[in-house]
Amino acid sequence: MKYITSSSTNDGVSTVTATFDLSRDPDLATVDIENRVNTASGRLPAAVKQVGITVAKTSQNFVFGGAVFSPDQRYSTLFISNYLDVYVRDTLKRVPGVADVLIFGERKYSMRLWLDPVRMAGRSLTADDVVAALGEQNVEVAAGQVGAQPPCPARISRSAFAPSAAFPNPLSSMTSSSKAMPMARWFA
Repeated sequence: MKYITSSSTNDGVSTVTATFDLSRDPDLATVDIENRVNTASGRLPAAVKQVGITVAKTSQNFVFGGAVFSPDQRYSTLFISNYLDVYVRDTLKRVPGVADVLIFGERKYSMRLWLDPVRMAGRSLTADDVVAALGEQNVEVAAGQVGAQPPCPARISRSAFAPSAAFPNPLSSMTSSSKAMPMARWFA
């Protein structure tokens, strides 16, 4: 191995890149990295284990670039980005020789919950209870931000979540919780 670099983003994504000498077999290098990741995975936080770790052999060079758009403006960029993520990305990754597929300008559906502190206190709920209830309903949902500054003083807690396709109606899945949470609102 020549060197390692790492980076993190505000949405909780971390990337660690191990660069090997050109004489190193990429398949063996990938196996070595997977073994090291498996060794360290027991010490990782539960949220990281829930989302998972991806090991891929890649090159920094682009081989192909493409553009997808809606000529009649029938589909929004959010819809197109989500379609590419759900239906196209994994299919292209299975093509032999393709290491990774990047969607530039990628947009994701998200759910924003504004919690009414008075109603939550009346039900003896905290923001952590809401995060836990969402986590119980869908293992793919992880909290993005908890406790950020609200836009008005009446609202105290804010949480940003990235739901998967498992939430066709985001609030319907929350009603099965033992503590009903009618104070949550869906914003598109």
